[in-house]
Amino acid sequence: MKQPLFLRLLFLCSCLGATLRIISVVCTFISPKLAEFWLQIPGFTFIEIYPDIFFDIILIISSTLSFWGVLMMWQHKILGFYIYLIAQWGLILLRILLNNPLFLTLSDELPNILLTIVFSISYAFYLPYFKKNNTKTEIEENL
Repeated sequence: MKQPLFLRLLFLCSCLGATLRIISVVCTFISPKLAEFWLQIPGFTFIEIYPDIFFDIILIISSTLSFWGVLMMWQHKILGFYIYLIAQWGLILLRILLNNPLFLTLSDELPNILLTIVFSISYAFYLPYFKKNNTKTEIEENL
């Protein structure tokens, strides 16, 4: 069954975002001068705000989990939705907890929080689609 166009667009944007986050962190490992390039792109201020290796590792793990969750949703597996939610919201929570001045954190994280809300609600809108297609697949496998 073909997936809805908006859902495919969500998948594409989520995979692209996770991939770019991983590439940006790896680039800053390779050369700190590359961080200047990534800081010019909106949404990548985390490179400057959280310059420690612990956060970089957490970011790579979270981005990988997000990517994996999106791939699972692409295969109509509802578990992917929950993996995606845990990875995205866990990363935002860690960002807020790791940065001491709460107001500065919220103002820097507001675009990320809003995007996470929009994507979470958008994916949640398609939960019945995942459940319906997941049930069909299980019935076909049992025949």
